[in-house]
Amino acid sequence: RILFSNVLGDYSGKAQCDLENLPVGTYPARVHYNGNENYNEADDDDVFHVIKLETAVNVTADDIKVGEEEEITVEFAPEEAPGQLTITVTDSDGNVVHTENVTPVNGKASIIVTGLKEGTHNVTVSYPGSQNYTNCSNSTTFNVGRSTPNVSLDSDDIKVGDDETITVTVPD
Repeated sequence: RILFSNVLGDYSGKAQCDLENLPVGTYPARVHYNGNENYNEADDDDVFHVIKLETAVNVTADDIKVGEEEEITVEFAPEEAPGQLTITVTDSDGNVVHTENVTPVNGKASIIVTGLKEGTHNVTVSYPGSQNYTNCSNSTTFNVGRSTPNVSLDSDDIKVGDDETITVTVPD
């Protein structure tokens, strides 16, 4: 397919052709010089490639305690890349405990995950790519630990022979 064809008049020894919005692919290029009173005809061929734009994703998750919510935040670039990201959370045994598709807004997305059990969890965020953008993925880990309960013991000093009530407070 011919993308550009032109016979140039006065070009002062150099000519250029600007090609805009080419889709991803491989393109042959060919030039033919007709020659003049000082030069013979000449031809040259080349091939150029329009490659996909690189994408990148970063994911963060903080350590939490059992019963707390985990907020997973994602930064994705470039912002204009179309499509969704898939966020997958697995437990320490490799079992998927949560998966969610999100569409980044201004290159950012976040989700809340609840009900996580104690242990190390892995978060993987993946982008499948598109016609003009590469695929990418990234992962991080976070720990869900046990909470330290507030336990209290309340007692008073007594004299020999007196009765004492000791009050103990533990979480429900």
